Amino acid sequence: RKVISRLTFGPHFDGPGAWSPDGQKAYFRSRRPDAEGIFEIATNGTGTEKRVHTLATHHLTVSPDGRILLFERGNEGLALDFMDLQTGKT
Repeated sequence: RKVISRLTFGPHFDGPGAWSPDGQKAYFRSRRPDAEGIFEIATNGTGTEKRVHTLATHHLTVSPDGRILLFERGNEGLALDFMDLQTGKT
């Protein structure tokens, strides 16, 4: 529908993210007093954010089939890592 809507709210830092290929989910990094890592949120405004990984990260991207989340580990320079979004394993 080409409507711009905010997905996250609060005083914490939510960084740039990536969309799932079907547009149903967004993944983003966040720094919060109680939790840091990669979060997932439904783009239709339902539900709540869910932390899917605990690493400090940068430069998120989702594979074209929506199964793999690729990211740069924030504290390790150019070290790349990935996570299987179906199993949650890195």
